[in-house]
Amino acid sequence: MRLVKFSLTTLILIIVTSGCATTERLQYAAPSVLPNTTSDMKTAGFWVSLHPSPDKLVLDAEGVKTFNRRIMDALDTVKELTVYRPDYSRSNLADTAKDTLKHLKKDKLHTKTGQPAGRSWYDPIEKNMDLDLSSEDPPLREAGAIIRYGFTEKRTEQRVLPTDEILTAKKFDIDFDKLQNSSLDPGSPVLIFHQSLDKEWLYSATSTSEGWVKAKDVAECPEDVFLKFLDRSPFIIVTAPKSEIFLDEGRTRYYDYARMGARFPFTGKINDETVGILIPSSDAVDGSLIRQAYMSSALVHQGYLPYTPRTILEQAFKYLNAPYGWGGMYGEQDCSSFIRSIFAAVGVQLPRNSGAQGQAGKLLGTFTERNDLKNKTDILVRDASGGITTLQLKGHVMLYLGTYGCRQYAIHETHGYSEGDPFPLKDTSRIINRVAVTDLTLGEGSKKGSHIKRVLNIRAIQ
Repeated sequence: MRLVKFSLTTLILIIVTSGCATTERLQYAAPSVLPNTTSDMKTAGFWVSLHPSPDKLVLDAEGVKTFNRRIMDALDTVKELTVYRPDYSRSNLADTAKDTLKHLKKDKLHTKTGQPAGRSWYDPIEKNMDLDLSSEDPPLREAGAIIRYGFTEKRTEQRVLPTDEILTAKKFDIDFDKLQNSSLDPGSPVLIFHQSLDKEWLYSATSTSEGWVKAKDVAECPEDVFLKFLDRSPFIIVTAPKSEIFLDEGRTRYYDYARMGARFPFTGKINDETVGILIPSSDAVDGSLIRQAYMSSALVHQGYLPYTPRTILEQAFKYLNAPYGWGGMYGEQDCSSFIRSIFAAVGVQLPRNSGAQGQAGKLLGTFTERNDLKNKTDILVRDASGGITTLQLKGHVMLYLGTYGCRQYAIHETHGYSEGDPFPLKDTSRIINRVAVTDLTLGEGSKKGSHIKRVLNIRAIQ
């Protein structure tokens, strides 16, 4: 089995490429009914009815496993934690972390007060990162990292730097924190490589990303316990955008929530409304790491859902109108985490950011940014299947729905779009800030261009 390398340098790429925000200051709200859409289009059933074979299995369980293995072998953005071993040394871990800092400083970012982030802001954080690796808990071998293992106990943020402070490209643009890398659900497995000098932050990896997480949110465990919990069966998958976790069978003692695609060991059906699950806990008195918890049976499924176009469409439309959240900010999702969570419900493991998702799956068409509009349309009409096709733009990704009335449509988590305006020769920016169904000509006439003009890759997830 080939080992997949995924290093801190990937963070630099994420800083540059992730997210789905427009580059302009948005000034006006988008209309409730977006151009060329109808209320019927806001239902999964509408698009299921247009699909030639909505219930045909795209991939069976073995096919999904094969697909995931191909992604891991082809890309360095998804990895198998059970075999992952980074080749960090003291010097390259420090060097790549310093490269991340250098990139952030070059971007001339702003603090939450609108002030430029200068040396007085960065220096204390850099010192706390312990880039000289002088601390001996844990040591780091020259030949590679001594890995520690754990699971997130609660929802937590994965940060580019070990701080809760924010940095923005534009003054006071607090919805787009450049230090927000990802958001992790309870029970997310992590490999721990390093810790901050104050021991409050851990530098760690999930299967799709690396960054700093708060030590208090991670339950550490020995490797054997980690592997046992990771592969425990049977299991349930969260099928709702958010599913609450409770500590009692009556579901009155709220603990946290998990998002679509999260996986937990299943301990049995309690009654018609409640199922039992296991969650990681550093408070487990017997050292087993596990704690009994409960979820609504209506919001989960035992095992993965079948991978059919109907399943993906129905999962996607559960998010309709869900707020936008850059990098998972505020417990929400951005364009790539929206796509990833939908496919996670059927067991497909996609990369974290939109650029990498544009490299996953069967290629139907690849384009330079604005060329060959007719060819793109022909590929969508002839070759693309609604519900299982992704459309990747620069900094954005969408789920293709199908063609209706000679127009092509997609559902996506989006912040906004540009609208052409001949007077005063300046585009108008419109806020959507939610999951929406849009016509691919949206944005036509603006300097930025329509969605379909900006499509770079069309891929079938199979």
